[in-house]
Amino acid sequence: MYINYQTFKKGLMLSLLAGSTAFISCKKDKNEPENPPVAEKEFLIDAKGTDKSFALYVSNLESGEVSISSNFEELPETGYFWSFGQNTAVGLAYKGQNPGIGVSYKRNADKVEKITDFQVPSRFTTYGFFDKYFIVNVGGQTLAGQQINGKDRNDGATFIFHNVSDYTIAKSTTIGTLEITKDLGKNNKEIASFSGILDRGNGEFLSAMIYSERNQSRPGSGSSTAAITKLDSIWVAAFDKDLNLKRIYKSDKLGYSSGRFRSQYISQLGKADNGDVYVFSGHFEKGSTKPAGALLIKKDATDFDKDYFFNIDNVSGGHPFRSVFHITGAKFLIEFYNDKNIETNSPAAKYAIVDAAAKTLTWVTGLPEPANITSTVGVIAMGYKGKCYLPVAEKNNDAAIYVIDPTTAQAKKGLVVKGAQGIRGIGKI
Repeated sequence: MYINYQTFKKGLMLSLLAGSTAFISCKKDKNEPENPPVAEKEFLIDAKGTDKSFALYVSNLESGEVSISSNFEELPETGYFWSFGQNTAVGLAYKGQNPGIGVSYKRNADKVEKITDFQVPSRFTTYGFFDKYFIVNVGGQTLAGQQINGKDRNDGATFIFHNVSDYTIAKSTTIGTLEITKDLGKNNKEIASFSGILDRGNGEFLSAMIYSERNQSRPGSGSSTAAITKLDSIWVAAFDKDLNLKRIYKSDKLGYSSGRFRSQYISQLGKADNGDVYVFSGHFEKGSTKPAGALLIKKDATDFDKDYFFNIDNVSGGHPFRSVFHITGAKFLIEFYNDKNIETNSPAAKYAIVDAAAKTLTWVTGLPEPANITSTVGVIAMGYKGKCYLPVAEKNNDAAIYVIDPTTAQAKKGLVVKGAQGIRGIGKI
């Protein structure tokens, strides 16, 4: 076989040059990491299977799949009510008339670690983060050694302050609610319960008040809600870290501010990015003459803003709602009941984006039909970097996280949790 030597020599040189160039281009810069960057895990998910729940720790919520038992750990209980704040996650398991059970997690470097399992000495009806504490509250407590008209007082409300660092009890204080406003002290018929713990960021927290008749006294555990007495007024208390009552915000424009699930009170207080607080009222009570709506407490204000009133009934078609989740700015995701005739355990799977500052409402599109959503009370949505992330359990499908654009109110399916029948909570640690 004849070979042209000059052609061969030229081809060899070109091959060596190409190989040298490739070698040089692939050589690592000394400042580059040895391994390519891996997406940082930031989000904790509580996913429920057939009879067990698992804590998952994931980096992406926008797409893809993850197995329900793929990472982290099996949870001690099922049906937790979750709160996320101060770089920790807290789940509370409701145990009826018995003490509640809690579990807490924190982020340590690139992983999540359990802080502790803990017991809530009483039942819990509302909860939330404030200052360096996680507060759990229950009403209807007996006040030891105190009587009115020869009967033991059971108008006490107990606030238990847990240290966020280890969830030990820092202090537990019971206040008598008969004295909390002057007009209530004139009789022995009404007691106040509380809904929501909202940190104002100025050394105070807010909690909405629900007035009801007395119920059966249950020492230690607290009593469930009796008949509501103040249906057409809204009350919000401001406390400091020592549980000193600083003031009460009161208006007759709306009914009380709280979602309801049996004896649980679901917070309808929301703080915008600028520090303004919107106090929502979902119009749960059939006997109330007031609409579903919202009032405004401007940052550091000592009264409701007299110029602000948002009639949500007018823009929703008269639908009552249960839960409110802050997303970004003054935009909130509101969880509406499927029907207008409701009870405490009625399904609520209709969602809308509300701009509280602009007083607008846009129904979310792109979600499964409400009748096909099996998510239950306790499911919480998360606002993160301008988007809303909503756990959705759908009939005959694995549960998934839906991503909602609050500008368009359009939702798309994101991360799917294979084998999950439901997702209770999602949050960033």
